[in-house]
Amino acid sequence: MKRVILYGGSFDPIHKEHLRVASKASKLLDADVWFILAKNPRWKDDVTLEGDRLNMLKIATSRFKRFSVCDIELKSNDEVTYTINTVYKLKNKYPEYRFYYLIGADQLDKLHDWKDIDELKDLVTFVCANRSGYKINEENLKKYNALKLNIYGDETSSTAIRENLSNNVPKRVKAYIDKYNVYLKEDIKKMLSSRRYKHTLGVANIARTIALANGYDERKAYIAGLVHDCSKEINKEVELNLMKKYFKEHLHEDPKIYHQYTGPIIAKNVLGIQDEEILHSIRYHTTGCMNMSVLDKIVYIADKTDYNRGYDSSLYINKAIEDVHVGFAYLYVENIRFQKSKGIDPFINNESKDLLQTCLDIKEKYQLKLVIKLLNDKSSYDLKVIDIKERSPLNSFLVICEVNNERQAQAYASLVDEELSKNGFEVHHIEGRRDKQWVLLDAYDIIVHFLTSEGRENYKLDKIFGDSKEIPVEEILNYELR
Repeated sequence: MKRVILYGGSFDPIHKEHLRVASKASKLLDADVWFILAKNPRWKDDVTLEGDRLNMLKIATSRFKRFSVCDIELKSNDEVTYTINTVYKLKNKYPEYRFYYLIGADQLDKLHDWKDIDELKDLVTFVCANRSGYKINEENLKKYNALKLNIYGDETSSTAIRENLSNNVPKRVKAYIDKYNVYLKEDIKKMLSSRRYKHTLGVANIARTIALANGYDERKAYIAGLVHDCSKEINKEVELNLMKKYFKEHLHEDPKIYHQYTGPIIAKNVLGIQDEEILHSIRYHTTGCMNMSVLDKIVYIADKTDYNRGYDSSLYINKAIEDVHVGFAYLYVENIRFQKSKGIDPFINNESKDLLQTCLDIKEKYQLKLVIKLLNDKSSYDLKVIDIKERSPLNSFLVICEVNNERQAQAYASLVDEELSKNGFEVHHIEGRRDKQWVLLDAYDIIVHFLTSEGRENYKLDKIFGDSKEIPVEEILNYELR
C-alpha cells in the first residue's frame, strides 16, 4: 500500500524548516509528502494571496523527488476549509493509499478542537514532530492514536520572514518574494494606523476581486490597493513641503486629498514601486480623471466601496464585477451627488465635469441596453428605439414595444420596472394600466411605450417621431460602455 504524508498549512511563506521536517518524515515513514495549501486557514487571518503562496510552494518543493503540491483546498468553494472534508475527498479519490497527517507539537495541543476529530483520526494516522518551546501532549498523542516521530524542528517564524527579519527560506523563494513584492503589506502595516491598515486590506481585496472578474492582473490590482493610501498618515509638515515642491498648483484643494498627489512619491521612493500604472492609479484614486485606465478605475471603485466604510456598497461592487467601466460610471456619478449633498464642490477642474458627463452617458447607454435586451428577449415583434434628445429637455430615448394585448403590456412594464430597480435606476411612473391599447413607463432618460397594433395605429407615435434618429437594436445590444 502506497504511503502518503499530508502536510497542510498556509505556508505563508514555505520555509526551510517546513522542508527539513517533511524530508525527515518522508524518510522515516518511507512515504511521499503532499503539501496541502490552505485556502481559508481556520486559525489565521490576513493570509497572503493564494497564488503567491502556491507559486512559492511549487518553487520550494520542485527539487524534492518525493514532494508534491496538492491544491485540493484551493478548488473548494467552502468558506472555511476543514481537514476532515479534505481527507474525505482524498480517501474517495485514492482508496488504495494509506494517509498520514503531519503536524507539529503546537497543533497536537489543539487536536481536540479540530472539526470531527474522532472521525478524522480513523481516516488518517497523525504523525507529530516536536517543536522548540512546546512539550509533547502525551494525552492527545494517546487519545488520537498519533505517532511521535524523532524529529525536532527549530523555531522558525513566518512572521519574521514576512517582515524581512529572517531569510530562512530557499534562495529561489526569496528571489520570488523580492521580485513580486509579496510581503509589501508588512511595510504598509508599519506606515498606517490599525484602522487605516484595515481599510487598505479591504481595498486591496476588493481590487483583486474586480480585477479577476474583468480579466485584469490580480497581483497588480492587489498591490495598487495596498499602496493607494501609503502617504495618508505621513507627517503633515512633510506632506505640505512635498505639495509646495511638486504640486503648487493643487495647494488650493482640500488637504484631505493631498495624499493622492504625495502617494506616488512615497510609493516610488520609500516602497520601491516602479510600475507607472500603479503610481498613476494612486494619483487619481480620489478624484478620477479623463481617460482612466482599467487599474485607475479598479482602485477608485475599491477605495470608495470598502466594506469598512459602513454603508451598503454591494450594488457598485457587483456592477464593477460585471463590467469595471459600468461600475466606475455608477460610482463616480453617485460620489458627485454625495459631495454636493454635503455642500462640497466636487468639481476641482473642468476635467471633473467632463468625466461626470462621460459617466452619465455610460449609465444612460447601460440603462437603455438593459431595457432593450430584456424586451428583445421577450417580445416577438421588432422594437423601435428613437433618439429624442433634440426634442425633449428631459428624456433621451423613446422605445416602442408592440404587444399582443393589455395583459402583456402590463406584464412587460412590470418586468422593465423590476429590472431597472434591481440595477439602481428609478422609474418615475407607469401610466395607462387601464388602457387596453397602451401602457407607458417613464424612467426619466427612457420612455417606453407598450402598444397593441391597434394602439400603435391610433397614437401614431412612429409618425410623430418620424423625423428623429432611429437607433438599431443590434447597435444598442453591442454598445461598448467605456
